[in-house]
Amino acid sequence: MASHGIKDQVAIVGMGCTPFGEHWDAGPDDLLLDAANEGLTSAGIEKEHVDAYWLGTAITGASGMTLARPLQLSGKPVTRVENFCATGSEAQMREVLARISQKNHYNGARNPRAQFRREVSLETICNAPLMAGNLGIYDCSGVADGSAAAIVVRAEDAHRYTDKPLYIKALSFVAGNCSGNADRGYDYTWFPEIHASAQDAYAQAGVTSPRDQIAMAEVHDCFTPAELLIYEDLGFAERGSAWKEVLAGTFELGGEIPVNPDGGLKSFGHPVGASGLRMVFECWLQMRGEAGDRRQITTDKRLALSHNLGGYPGEMVSFVGIYGPERG
Repeated sequence: MASHGIKDQVAIVGMGCTPFGEHWDAGPDDLLLDAANEGLTSAGIEKEHVDAYWLGTAITGASGMTLARPLQLSGKPVTRVENFCATGSEAQMREVLARISQKNHYNGARNPRAQFRREVSLETICNAPLMAGNLGIYDCSGVADGSAAAIVVRAEDAHRYTDKPLYIKALSFVAGNCSGNADRGYDYTWFPEIHASAQDAYAQAGVTSPRDQIAMAEVHDCFTPAELLIYEDLGFAERGSAWKEVLAGTFELGGEIPVNPDGGLKSFGHPVGASGLRMVFECWLQMRGEAGDRRQITTDKRLALSHNLGGYPGEMVSFVGIYGPERG
């Protein structure tokens, strides 16, 4: 049974996102201001018009004052939230993981806001220095600086601000109970929190066949094996078959269901507290047809999905959101 959702009750009418990377010349205040001001401008409003603010960040700041100070807010409620980041094998499988990394770098090379904007060959990925076990440099996302913002309103008011709002169809957040590491039956080949949050979100949004109804997805590719497992946890591939779909190109820009068309954490970058909203920003661009000729997807499907997680296998939190350009 689905949790009580907010399908078609809330709409996103403006968004902003900074380029991700190592911003040595900018601090948290600068990044917050850049993303927030771009979001306000895209919605055509001033900061005084916003009734309440929420700030998602990791480590930076200790309260809502982290946002209220640089924005110079007066008499506004500001809430700070933090939930970690939700704020391998040999031979043939090595090629599968390399293809995931190659896909995300290919997409990121077409994204002017991405941290790493260069295509990388399979040979380079496979021959890169190892970081842990069989995972190489190109299997791991890099931590970056960056910020993203969204302006949300009641759905009935959306067209007062934009002709192309993005309606929220589902929001699901699941926190694990940390029992995985103590469960001898847990084999680390799936993430129960992701599966649970996905099923709840699908029920809220009325999605019965994710592969047939989801146009594109942004997922938490902190490591290439994680993205591989996430395909199955989200229902994009049958258990044990995602590797075949990777080799078939299912999740590439021109594939059946493009995943991480903006480059994902791997290429766009991963400011831990900003990545979740950055994913929604890509859904915003794609569903409005504003991603640019080099990476704009083409499909008749009208739903986009974002997936964010935090923690570790066996003890994590997972978020799944679904969005669409039409209400009802």
